[in-house]
Amino acid sequence: MRNFILFILTLSLNAYSQDRNSTWCFGDSSGIDFSSGSPVLFTSGVKSRGSCISMSDSLGHLLFSSYTRATIPGNTTLVKNRDGIVMPNGGNVVGGGWYQELVAIPMPNDTNQYYLFTVGVTNSFGLYYSIIDMRLDSGRGAVSQKNIQLQNYQADDCVMAIKHGNGRDWWILSRRWDTSNNDFYQYLISSSGISNVIIQNVGTPSINGFYHFTFSKDGTKMVATTAAGLIELFYFDRCTGIIMYDQTIIQEATSNYPFYFFSEFSPSGRYLYISSQTDGTVSYLLQFDLQAPDIFNSADTLWTYATTTYAIGAVKLASDDKIYVASCWYDGINFPYPYPDTIFNTVNNNLSVINYPDSPGVACGFTPFSFNLGAGRCYWGLPNNPDYELGAVVNSMCDTVTGVQSNKYEVSRQELHVFYHPGWQIAFINAEGLTGKKFNLQVFDLFGRVIYHDEGSLNSEYYTKDLNCDGFAKGMYIVTLQTGPVGQGEKLVKRFIKQ
Repeated sequence: MRNFILFILTLSLNAYSQDRNSTWCFGDSSGIDFSSGSPVLFTSGVKSRGSCISMSDSLGHLLFSSYTRATIPGNTTLVKNRDGIVMPNGGNVVGGGWYQELVAIPMPNDTNQYYLFTVGVTNSFGLYYSIIDMRLDSGRGAVSQKNIQLQNYQADDCVMAIKHGNGRDWWILSRRWDTSNNDFYQYLISSSGISNVIIQNVGTPSINGFYHFTFSKDGTKMVATTAAGLIELFYFDRCTGIIMYDQTIIQEATSNYPFYFFSEFSPSGRYLYISSQTDGTVSYLLQFDLQAPDIFNSADTLWTYATTTYAIGAVKLASDDKIYVASCWYDGINFPYPYPDTIFNTVNNNLSVINYPDSPGVACGFTPFSFNLGAGRCYWGLPNNPDYELGAVVNSMCDTVTGVQSNKYEVSRQELHVFYHPGWQIAFINAEGLTGKKFNLQVFDLFGRVIYHDEGSLNSEYYTKDLNCDGFAKGMYIVTLQTGPVGQGEKLVKRFIKQ
């Protein structure tokens, strides 16, 4: 009996430890580890006012983090290893200074590799992915592929991931901003790679760059909010990827925008929490009862905070089933990024907490500025981490091949990708699925002259190069990558235009 009890306890401990959701890295050096059941502080390598992600292994140990607005002046995205050091090839990833521009997921067929999806909102327009391989750099990881463009639209400030109903694959969702639209762009990520894009037209058309959406804990509900005041509910089928319109709680305004910033569901999905910055000088935290006959009139203002400007930020459910609220300090004169080293105060050195988010009104136990970050500070962002532990849909027949489409292409079979960034004057050259042991890269101008050459050995199926084009004349260039003698190995060809 004693051995049986020890066996059960061991199973329980192992089940508890399987938690990729444990670690948050955000703000200015802030880190929280939830793996013990209670939040524990640590110093992270992140220094971002908004978009950030952090990836842990199945035991809750931090693997890597990534964040935008990593340099001043200018915007870029960095990928850092568990020690807070920029990974090899981890600089100059697409991303700006917004709030939901990044999301990372593990590859369904490879526990050592991860996709990092990024969007370009006000620069480097489009949807991109990079690949992080944790086998590289002695197990600390490196970016093996970078800035491969899937779409070239001007993106909304949202890219999200949700587990497929089979508990193994993933859905990636994003939206475009350059037109008034109700288009959800969606990819299925499976062991076969990244599927062709599917566009679903659902809900109210919007042309607001601050379009954010959030999934409920079970993945069956989705809420969309905009700075112009839209709050809209959807149903989501994790097996097919189909988005179904439910109802509009509030329509977008034409003036006096309420600036609905972030949203989060309570663990049961009954209550919806939204942060708002109505006139720029007063911040609000709102609660809606989604089971009320009139959801709009169920709104309860939990917090009104008058400050210099724009204090409240992200609201996010943690693995302890509490919701944490970020805030940013701004003196009304100096832009609040980066903070001066000496500025630690109530607003930027604490998170606020909704302790019982499945309770109505004051019973939810909201406590402003109650979780001190120690040596860390916060801005508006919290990690845009999906629920990595979301399981399969119970009693469902869904499978990877069941979805809104079935025509897939594979991203890991001998492909060459070239993306030229005109602002940075860098051509990002990536190849994957390579079988040769050596490479020979050549870049030709339209007169057939070789203007760049690189060769060497290949240690994996990947090749990546950030080619500085500062000295290149404007025009078209041809890139060739040969991985073996002529007639053997691969010869891949792409072109790009320097503007």
